[in-house]
Amino acid sequence: SSDHTLNMVYSTYPGFVLVQRSETFGPPLDAANFPSGENFDFLANLQADPDNPDLCYVCGQWLWALQRVSGSSYTWTAFPQDFSSGDPNNWLTALAIAPGNHAQWYAATKRGDLWYSSDHGLTWNLSASTGPASHYFYGTTLLVSPTDPNVCFVGGAGYSGPAVYRTLDGGVTWSPMGAGLPSTLVFSLALDNPGHGELYAAAEAGPFRYDPGTSQWVSVLSGAAPLTTYWSVEGVPALGTVRFGTYGRGIWDYNTASVVAGVSGGTARTPELSVSPNPSSRRCDIRFSLAEDGPVKLEVFDVAGRRLAVPFDGRRPAGASSVNLDLQGANGRAFGAGIYLVRMTTPDGARVSKLTVLK
Repeated sequence: SSDHTLNMVYSTYPGFVLVQRSETFGPPLDAANFPSGENFDFLANLQADPDNPDLCYVCGQWLWALQRVSGSSYTWTAFPQDFSSGDPNNWLTALAIAPGNHAQWYAATKRGDLWYSSDHGLTWNLSASTGPASHYFYGTTLLVSPTDPNVCFVGGAGYSGPAVYRTLDGGVTWSPMGAGLPSTLVFSLALDNPGHGELYAAAEAGPFRYDPGTSQWVSVLSGAAPLTTYWSVEGVPALGTVRFGTYGRGIWDYNTASVVAGVSGGTARTPELSVSPNPSSRRCDIRFSLAEDGPVKLEVFDVAGRRLAVPFDGRRPAGASSVNLDLQGANGRAFGAGIYLVRMTTPDGARVSKLTVLK
């Protein structure tokens, strides 16, 4: 979905694109069959156009534009570039459009060819570098930095080489960044937060985080999280978490509170945060410590990510501080029994602490 609502949602099935035109489910779902004679992945990668909700792009030997004309009427138009490079078993397996520059596009193919365009996909250049080959079923994944259109990551099969590569020059060259990953398939890549941007990977071997200090991937599998295939990953900044989807074992949130280093390198000082008493029913103190004087913002969210209160937003001196939170009347409302998340944001990073409210 180009606007992140449930209106005009595109999804891929073997052989066709399914389109949900309304969040209210009023109109029937539309099915647009793939162009005949074209080669596609079993579940072809597609991207909604960021500026036109009636338009999406589907990856095959050619890149196809699927345009809604009116009602449930759709047309298919192929871009002129043949991405097979003369190999009938090679086709596009991933497409990404830079959030910060919608003219900057990236594409990857089944055998690891990497392409880039600076004119909305009208003309393409083939990179001299190659990346990972695709998964036989799921393709590859591309992730463009939300703050720098020239930075992009690609993930795929890591059986015969690195599973992840990165470009810093708009796709002209790519460098491997697979150190620390086992020989595995990387299905999805995500940044936890557009601000400081820790990189995470969902892989067949589990969930991973890239540590810029050591230039290594490290497993974040711990606690009750299952040892299984991790299909998808996305950052949820409002909750201070990275959300992973598994193969048949549920959805799991990884708390990023202790991770505040940036992908570009360096290590930030982690601000301290706690809530006491916890559990609580009427009042509690949000306690924190700062390395130096500076701005602090305290927010309280429910588990769905809705912000319920802002107990403090201002400056505090270095050292220990506390802010009292009235659970019976904060922001003019009472907190019901349940689990809440308290987030503190400072220039050094963010931390999240769980708060349990009793009746």
